[in-house]
Amino acid sequence: TFYFDAAAQAANTPLPYIYDNVSTPQTILVEVVNTVTGCINTASFVIAVEQQAIANPVTQATLDTYFDLCDTDGSNDGFTEFDLTQATADIIGTQSPAANYTVTYYETQADALAGTN
Repeated sequence: TFYFDAAAQAANTPLPYIYDNVSTPQTILVEVVNTVTGCINTASFVIAVEQQAIANPVTQATLDTYFDLCDTDGSNDGFTEFDLTQATADIIGTQSPAANYTVTYYETQADALAGTN
C-alpha cells in the first residue's frame, strides 16, 4: 500500500495505484503487510518528473541563411555541403541551459530511432 506521508499512513488513507504526483521530487511511503503473520514493514522512495526535451522548428531566417545555398563547387550537380549544426540553436530554443541538451542529425526517422547514421 502506498501513502503520501506518515499522517496519511496513520489515518489509513492510501494512494490509488494510478497516481498523479503533486510535486517533483516527491517522497512516497510504502507499507508491506504479510497477510499470514500480520507483520508490517515500511519504506520510502522518491519519484521525480523530469523536463521533456523539445525539438523546436528551425526559423525561416536560419533556413534562408544556412540552408538555401548555391552549387558553387564547380560540378553544377545540384549538391553542396551543409553545416547542419547551424540549426542547433533554433532547435534547442529557450530550453536552458543549452549545455544540458544534445542535438544529433540523421538522414531518416528510422536512423534516428535506431541511433545510427
